[in-house]
Amino acid sequence: RAAGQLGLFGSAGPLAGLDPDQRQAAAALPGPVLIVAGPGTGKTRTLTHRIAYLISERRAAPETVVAVTFTNRAAAELRDRLQGLLGVRAQAIATGTFHGLALSWLRGWDPWAAAAFLLDDRQEHDLLVQVLGVSSAAATRLMGYLSARRRGGAAGQPWPPELESWPET
Repeated sequence: RAAGQLGLFGSAGPLAGLDPDQRQAAAALPGPVLIVAGPGTGKTRTLTHRIAYLISERRAAPETVVAVTFTNRAAAELRDRLQGLLGVRAQAIATGTFHGLALSWLRGWDPWAAAAFLLDDRQEHDLLVQVLGVSSAAATRLMGYLSARRRGGAAGQPWPPELESWPET
């Protein structure tokens, strides 16, 4: 084992420190696992330790593991924890949100098609700043407005003040 990789578990391995329910979920037979529990119950901890267990003890190849979550914040937390447990091997794990992973895979499959019609939030923001010549804060407000409009919730609301001169269509 490389220094700093799973050494923090000592001889107990990557399941050390988990409670009995978490340990059972983390050591379940190989295959998909769905963990349903309330906030603050250790779901992310259980999942990251399961992934570390599968890679270090069951010899799963990191590039065959997919870790999916709902929010960018949770995906970043998952990546950070996996990095702490597995070191450089964590970089090969496909980790992200449903939408982020799908976009990444689509771009990998056909980068020209994906680039032609899909923008992630950062790309949309940068495009608004560049094309409209507005501040980053104005672009962020406009993105919120446009998102609400797409959901049908911004009808009758004024444009962000910096963009009042732009015609609404």
